[in-house]
Amino acid sequence: MWNRLYEPEYQERGINQIFIFTAQFGELIIRLEVNPFEDELAKKLVAPEPQAFQNWQKKVEEQFKKLYGISIKQWQKR
Repeated sequence: MWNRLYEPEYQERGINQIFIFTAQFGELIIRLEVNPFEDELAKKLVAPEPQAFQNWQKKVEEQFKKLYGISIKQWQKR
């Protein structure tokens, strides 16, 4: 999805954010954006290098555990 934000079609349409919600859309897990907004917490990210992706994945896993009290791996085993 990061790479899509940099595709001409997405840029021409002004699409510059990704929202990742829980399966039921009850909770926002994380928001990524190309251009920063001051209206709510977010982190400006560029197309990921391997280390950037690993850092992002770690943040998602931490947020998931904070919201649900279990890790993503524990949840997948259920």
